[in-house]
Amino acid sequence: MHAALRKRAAEFGLEVGELKHLSNTRPALVATEFARDHGRHRELSREVFAAYFARGEDIGDANVLSAITVSCDLDPVELGAALADDRYADRLDEHARAAALAGVSAVPTFIVGAGSGFADTHGAPGRLASSADAPGGRRIVGAQPLEAFRRVLRELGG
Repeated sequence: MHAALRKRAAEFGLEVGELKHLSNTRPALVATEFARDHGRHRELSREVFAAYFARGEDIGDANVLSAITVSCDLDPVELGAALADDRYADRLDEHARAAALAGVSAVPTFIVGAGSGFADTHGAPGRLASSADAPGGRRIVGAQPLEAFRRVLRELGG
């Protein structure tokens, strides 16, 4: 399984090393929402990905997330407070409900076409649900080869 994942990741220029942990990802999701609120979502998300998949770190560990936060020029003390007070619980729960409404049952799932813009928004779960069900909306489920994305984009006229 890991060999196939490494092969797929390499097609996208991503590194996947030995997966050493089965992390509780909820703290990492809190960290990404924290970063989103501070304009650093993309940077932190990439660092979380690299920490887990390339370096084999436990992204459910507050110390690992603190170091990632520092590397993204964010305040680790403030992240610690967000982890402790669970201030992003409602937002994360809403994202999970929106994903379920859109039929997302596996990670990763990419929804393309028909106004799919959920990845960089929050507070608008209807966008995810409607984009998958609208005419022209397509799901790409699982670690698919790059050609699968190209094929869907060609089919959608992209």
